[in-house]
Amino acid sequence: MKQLLAPMNATHPKQKSSNNSASAGFQVTESEGWIRVEADLSCLSVDQIRIGHPGLWKKGPTGCATFCFRSSFLEGVSELVEDTASTSPDSLLSACQTWAATTAQGQIQKGWMPPSGELVEELLPIQNRNIRQGALIRQIELFREPDHFSLQLTMDSFPDNMTDDRRNWLAKMLADANSSWRMVRFDFSEDSGSCVAEVNLTGVPLEIVGPFLLSGYESLRWVVSNLVETIHFLSRTDARSAALELLHAE
Repeated sequence: MKQLLAPMNATHPKQKSSNNSASAGFQVTESEGWIRVEADLSCLSVDQIRIGHPGLWKKGPTGCATFCFRSSFLEGVSELVEDTASTSPDSLLSACQTWAATTAQGQIQKGWMPPSGELVEELLPIQNRNIRQGALIRQIELFREPDHFSLQLTMDSFPDNMTDDRRNWLAKMLADANSSWRMVRFDFSEDSGSCVAEVNLTGVPLEIVGPFLLSGYESLRWVVSNLVETIHFLSRTDARSAALELLHAE
């Protein structure tokens, strides 16, 4: 593992939009083609690792907060973005570091706007957002607003009377998924009873929005292929499983 930048030191901005680019206690490293920004969970609000909040922060497998993306993204400057000044890998890494540090405080860079609707449609046509797995079809929703840009996938909804066995199995599945898909957040909403996966790109540097958006889409497509059928099974109160019976017996 190679450390790319020294720990960042700065104050914590208070306004929603900020010019501040750093926050104390972050480490930036590269390993196996992934760049990982890591911080102690105490550096972030608990909300910042939840669905709907800006950036790619999530709870890492070791209990810290992580913000991960592929190092190859720093070489994927979009030809559709007019302002491509300062697009060397070092400057783009610095821009991503700023993105991570700012969103760690629940904020976005002052003046940031999401990519244009035309660019989004060019990169990810709407007809590609419905994914079939077996008999199931799931839609990857794209949210593009002045202060929010994300891909979300509702995997399934659960009844109020879901048993503890199924709830525990679901929690274990989501914990495993959280470790497997580094850019994707997973959550189960008690309020709506829905199981949701998200890639939140709010604040992404526009010079490299293409690789992030396409990778986020591919990640959610694989989530559909690998998880949705099992999660749908867990949502059915009439379905029976020997594995669930063994879990209950334990």
